[in-house]
Amino acid sequence: MTEQQPQQPQQRTNRTARTGGYSAERVRISSDSPEQDTEIRHRIKSEAVRVAPRTGHIQPSRNQKRTLISAEYNSADVQSSAQPTARPTARNSRTQPQTSALPLTQQQIRPARTSNRPSVTTRVSRGQDTYVRQSNPTARRSVSRNANTRNSRGGSGIGRIIVIVIIAAALIALIAFALTHLPSCEKKEAAVEAQATSVNFVAVGDNLPDDLLGQWADEQAGTAGDGEYDYTGLFTHIASYVQAADLAYCKQETHCGGDENGAKGYPSFNTTDAMADAIVSTGFDLVASASNHCYDWGLLGANEHSCELWATKDVVFTGTYTSEEAYNTIATTTVNDITFSLLDYTYGVNGFTEDELPAYTVKFIDKDLIKSDVERAQEISDVVMVAMHWGTENQFEPDETQLEYAQYLADLGVDIILGSHPHVIGAMTWLEGSDGNKTLCAYSLGNFLSRHETPTRINELEGMLSCTFVKTPVPEEDPDASASPSSTEAQASPSSSASTTQNGSASTVTRTHNGYTISIENVTWTPLVNHTNIEDSTYGVYAVKDYPESLAATHDYFDGDGAEALTWLRSKTREVVNSLGYEFTINDTSTETSGTASAA
Repeated sequence: MTEQQPQQPQQRTNRTARTGGYSAERVRISSDSPEQDTEIRHRIKSEAVRVAPRTGHIQPSRNQKRTLISAEYNSADVQSSAQPTARPTARNSRTQPQTSALPLTQQQIRPARTSNRPSVTTRVSRGQDTYVRQSNPTARRSVSRNANTRNSRGGSGIGRIIVIVIIAAALIALIAFALTHLPSCEKKEAAVEAQATSVNFVAVGDNLPDDLLGQWADEQAGTAGDGEYDYTGLFTHIASYVQAADLAYCKQETHCGGDENGAKGYPSFNTTDAMADAIVSTGFDLVASASNHCYDWGLLGANEHSCELWATKDVVFTGTYTSEEAYNTIATTTVNDITFSLLDYTYGVNGFTEDELPAYTVKFIDKDLIKSDVERAQEISDVVMVAMHWGTENQFEPDETQLEYAQYLADLGVDIILGSHPHVIGAMTWLEGSDGNKTLCAYSLGNFLSRHETPTRINELEGMLSCTFVKTPVPEEDPDASASPSSTEAQASPSSSASTTQNGSASTVTRTHNGYTISIENVTWTPLVNHTNIEDSTYGVYAVKDYPESLAATHDYFDGDGAEALTWLRSKTREVVNSLGYEFTINDTSTETSGTASAA
């Protein structure tokens, strides 16, 4: 085929197409037909190149990037059946691609990334014009993917959206689960932490040493008359019972008025300071001091000295005071998460009326005062104990005053009454208060350590009350049930209930207090004996069940018959302690002991 001479293209005027901030670079356009010319112009306009306003770098439009190597463009322009020979114009002979004005030159496009692979030269023809385009394969592949993988990218985008939705839904479900179950988990943890706690408690009566026991203590500490005292040997045989308890109480009937006053006996008692050490080392935690002997040497400063001394010991001391602040303070202690309050009152003080005493010296039995103290104690404690120095000396039965005040205390909601002063043991019972609550009352615990001017065997028989206080969280009620008026009213006021057997023993008594039930269980009476042998200078307190018959035979007031003495000690205890109808357990190893009476 004869090669056709290239036809001189018709010169056309340069045009500028502007669209917003874009402009088409001026290009010479020539073709064989107006239709082809129009098509080329249309493509150039649609593929306008954006010129950076400051740097002058030429940036292609998105459509232009896709058009550079599109199959449609190549098939229409590159593979033409009649390839025209390019005109040897100055523009076509340029070899520096960065100076070319052609809008499709690859060097005019900033590659997104560089490559060490060699560049590729492509010849592109438009009609009779032939252009040289040099491109980087890596850039070409990147642009090609933009056109060829558009659908796949769109599909993966939908997939990512689906994954995000699933993750968000899972997170929402997890948060909802946590919010729903976390409170219950916290409640379970709180329930574990708030398990029932208990305190084993013991109480004894009047600690009333005289001058003779003071002399004995002087001898135990060294040389007689050296001013040193040691009373601990008097409690050696009972210490294990006291120390086994979590909380132990005693009534210190005589004041520790200072060693300079010496050990004194009836009628004006004084006990040297070493007694406080002996009480602490034996294991007592609560010491009550309101008694008719608490101001025996008060005019010589004995009360002030006593209060200052006990303040240095690791005990809760109450009953006598030296200031208004101390007088108005409720004595409390907390053991095993159970808080106890101890209130202490006396019927009077020997040789003085209340008006004759300095203000705030001792608390006298007075209903208004007791009511005020009990109400304040109930606000800050789980268990309220009241020590009452009352009754008729050497009388086993409670007198009218004791009965009146015991019921008054029960009506106030007191938990336990610890009686002292008669110097003999008394009855123990449960009293029902006006709100249906139950109060454990020991009318008299008898003596603890003592010596009388004219002693008899009834003064040597003593007692130790023991019981277990149990604090249990109240289970949560059903929300619908707790919302009912009856349930609300029931929770608002403390309540108690006791079950009794045919023989009258109370097996359980439960009181609801501040979201807990407070129970007094395992109530037991352990008979004690105050051993006295002046000739042999042997003294001390024993549990009757630990008291040897041979030793009982040497007691000054048991007439040398140890067996008979032990029998009397046991039988008299059961007769007196259970005289009001409740058969409490008597811990004397006797087969005649009764069942447990317990309360709350």
